Amino acid sequence: MMKQLSQRLLGPVTLVLLALTFWLGMWVTPPDKVQGDLVRLVYVHPAIAWVALYVSFGTATIASGTPSRAHSAAHTRRNSAAARCSP
Repeated sequence: MMKQLSQRLLGPVTLVLLALTFWLGMWVTPPDKVQGDLVRLVYVHPAIAWVALYVSFGTATIASGTPSRAHSAAHTRRNSAAARCSP
């Protein structure tokens, strides 16, 4: 019961925390003396880059373990054709 509750809350809590981080990084932090408002991107850019990295690795991991339907169908057709042709 507790595991299901934590799994259902993980997504919304993550989105709220990401939005809070973005808000803090873009609007709450003070501008720099030299770079001005551009320094605020330093607070947001690395976090977005890390999230993109994890998402890309996660997508590649899931995709590598999931057989594609087109490949499976072609493989089945090729094997059945080879079985019919062999003596």
